[in-house]
Amino acid sequence: MRIVAGELARAEDAQLYSICPDCLVLHLVVKGGGFECKRCWWDEYRSQAVLEKSVEPEVVIDKVRLTRAEVVYIDGPDPLEVVAGDEEWGVLLRELGELGVIRVVKTLGLVEAPSGLRGLVDAVVVELAVFAPEAPPRGYTRVYDFLDSLPELGVHYEILFPYAKRGAKTILSDIARRRSPLTVVVLDDALWDEAYRAVKKLRDEEKLPVFLHNDTSYTVMDFMCPYCGEVLVERRPWRVVRRYEPPEKPGPVECPKCGRRVPLLDRRPARRPSLRRRVVVL
Repeated sequence: MRIVAGELARAEDAQLYSICPDCLVLHLVVKGGGFECKRCWWDEYRSQAVLEKSVEPEVVIDKVRLTRAEVVYIDGPDPLEVVAGDEEWGVLLRELGELGVIRVVKTLGLVEAPSGLRGLVDAVVVELAVFAPEAPPRGYTRVYDFLDSLPELGVHYEILFPYAKRGAKTILSDIARRRSPLTVVVLDDALWDEAYRAVKKLRDEEKLPVFLHNDTSYTVMDFMCPYCGEVLVERRPWRVVRRYEPPEKPGPVECPKCGRRVPLLDRRPARRPSLRRRVVVL
């Protein structure tokens, strides 16, 4: 396996908002597939000057055991293309599943969802980079087909929406309503005020699980049950509190008020001091 970087981070710092709140994530970055976007954070990793490290699956497993990370997140510009066709990644994902670690992989939604995805990953993050550039790239509409295929594969998913141009709230609103009650995570950009207002309106008026990444006011960070509005995860600058009983094994969470299963993937966290900064481990 080849990676660009590996670090430990909290789930929220890794841009995960409906997967193991406040838990420890082993965040692996790979160069990934053949899509380029100058507005996206991972474009810097596409440079030929960026060195890749060769890492054996056993090394990653040792890091997971040592740190007791609850999540392994394979990130970058469409690592799904890399993971789907690489035997070593398959070995790693199967072993992580046996350890009860939640396995997350990112994609741009521009490739076919491999049938072998079932059983290898627990969650998918779909980064809607197709809406960031001024000129629509290849696969502009294919991302919707990919989103439609995920429920059939039985995996949890989050949508990562880059709020990169004025008026993006129209696209955001459409996606949030159509994909409800699934989580939509919104990235901050120069249009912070507009993005904040769009997110707050969707949360307050329609009770949709939409979040603004790195919202320092923490006014739009709580995770609420999409059925009854109960606060299930309370996020504050000094703490993150679960208001439900985390399951022993990775799985959906039951709302303690209405009893319905909500789109929140969790497992019982390890007992250790909470990490408050990113730590490079690979």
